[in-house]
Amino acid sequence: MPEDDAACGVIDCPTDTTCADYSNDLTTARCQAFGQCKTPASCQMTPQDFGVSCDLCAVCDGAGSCNVPPADDEQCGEILCPASTDCVKYPASITTDRCEGLLMCVDSNDCVGEFADPGTDCSQVKGEVLQCSPQGECSDPLVTCGEEAKYCPSGACCYGLKAGLTCNPRGECDVANTVRCDEKADCPGATVCCAQTTLIEGDFGSACTSLGNCPIEDKGVDVLCRDHVDCPQGYSCTDTAGPGYGACALDIIFLPPFQVEPPALGRP
Repeated sequence: MPEDDAACGVIDCPTDTTCADYSNDLTTARCQAFGQCKTPASCQMTPQDFGVSCDLCAVCDGAGSCNVPPADDEQCGEILCPASTDCVKYPASITTDRCEGLLMCVDSNDCVGEFADPGTDCSQVKGEVLQCSPQGECSDPLVTCGEEAKYCPSGACCYGLKAGLTCNPRGECDVANTVRCDEKADCPGATVCCAQTTLIEGDFGSACTSLGNCPIEDKGVDVLCRDHVDCPQGYSCTDTAGPGYGACALDIIFLPPFQVEPPALGRP
């Protein structure tokens, strides 16, 4: 068998790539076997070193292919992050570890925020009470809803005579059956969390109001609380209101002889 045969013509080698250098087109030693010419697969290939950049978020694998995603690529540029809020603190931008995968950079959705503790105050206007939710949103205060201590936004915790307390994802409750607060911290200024209760008729709801408009000595009316500090002077957070909330109860005070009993709260 001859080593070369002009009848084979010029054998074109593959075009060089970032990850592979090929020999020149074959014009000599073109015989593969008896009656058979060499093919482009016979061209000699020299691979680039592993890690050489060959595309966006792609480096050479050391064997001639561009198929390995690196951790970072300057071609991604500076990834700007969302603006920080009272509830979530974001870095200004991402400048490292910018490759999400092969040929893919991260984006602003990949910015990792530091979330404030749920319940952190985020109010911007005097007299309102807004708190950070577990999802990092500044929303109405959260209230415990049901025996499993589920949390749902204010206005979405509904009471039903049969179902008890349940979260309504659309926030659709009858006014008399909407739990809008369950402690003093949910209410602005000097207002308290007042619950109006007529459980026999299937009604239980709460809202922020002044103490004067929440006569807690009346049957079916309670100031909701989580701790004694939520209650007016002379009252303790020991009672239960409606379906399991703490309520302010009058302290038992033994008065000395001839001492006048203090007036009832909320009345002149």
